[in-house]
Amino acid sequence: MTLHSPLRTTNDLVHRGGLSGWQKKRATELLVADLTNPAALKEVATGCGISVGHFNRAFRNSTGQSPHQWLIHYRIQKAKNLLLETSASLIAIALDCGFSDQSHFTRMFTRHVGTTPGRWRRIQRIAGPAGEESASA
Repeated sequence: MTLHSPLRTTNDLVHRGGLSGWQKKRATELLVADLTNPAALKEVATGCGISVGHFNRAFRNSTGQSPHQWLIHYRIQKAKNLLLETSASLIAIALDCGFSDQSHFTRMFTRHVGTTPGRWRRIQRIAGPAGEESASA
């Protein structure tokens, strides 16, 4: 009979079979190092010292997402930051975030956020930084 330690936390159980701390850090660094030319999973797995199959399972156990899903989420978050903080064109943001073109960026952004990047930017600017309507009078 195996007894579970009362000191074990939920996080310990979530990461069981996942990447170690250094592997997760290394994997995410490699995945985002060059968004315009993403590293192949074999390169990332090799950088973590494990096989591609083990890497895929361990990464999902550690993050709750596949490496591809995690990378898309990262790209969308980066795009949101650029939409808010810069006046860069949508195509410039798309390419900077590793999307192949503006159409691909718009499709992925809409799928994950629920609206187009241009519309999202306009809504955020109207709402203001604290989510309140900005005074324009």
